[in-house]
Amino acid sequence: VMESPVSTEPSPGKTPLVSLTFEKDPDRKRKFLEADPKILGVAQIMLSLFNIGMSTIGCLTVQHNCKVELASIFVSLCTIAAGSISISAQDLHLPKLKACLALQIIGGALLVVVWPLHLGTINVVYSYKLCWTESNMTEARTTLCDSFQAVYGRISAEGELVQVALIAVCMTLAVYSGKAIQCCGQGSRMPVITVNSPPPPSQSSEEVWQEAGQ
Repeated sequence: VMESPVSTEPSPGKTPLVSLTFEKDPDRKRKFLEADPKILGVAQIMLSLFNIGMSTIGCLTVQHNCKVELASIFVSLCTIAAGSISISAQDLHLPKLKACLALQIIGGALLVVVWPLHLGTINVVYSYKLCWTESNMTEARTTLCDSFQAVYGRISAEGELVQVALIAVCMTLAVYSGKAIQCCGQGSRMPVITVNSPPPPSQSSEEVWQEAGQ
């Protein structure tokens, strides 16, 4: 005698006790706000304006082709745009987050490339062409040039700190915007296990008649 197969699937009217679904984490997108994009964006803009001012002064006061200064100004404009986008991306709009990620990566890469070139030009041009141009230097002029050298050394150190700060801001905003973008991808769903309470047992007809008789 052949036995009929037993089905283990739940009937259409019954719900399983345990169900596994994959849902998006709504809080993961808000990780971008943990980086304080408004504060970092404003700082990025202000530091970039400092770079533009220093590059402009250097180009106007020193007689050379200003190629490195112009490159530094271009990079600063890119970081200003990146800072503006990071402030605007506080609404967690996906296109803005993607634009923020792209601009921060581009700005950080350009800063790394231009920074050593800019410092090399500063050390060669500023230190020698502004003061030590005369063959017969007087003591007063030598003292003046030494004072200028000391002041410029402090300004140059501030410029280096500004570059390091800008690179750090670009990296931070790029990392956090990348985390926020991941929540909208295909593989960013998290497993959710739902435990359903079993339905109450149904009473038999005999128990119903007994309760009615009581």
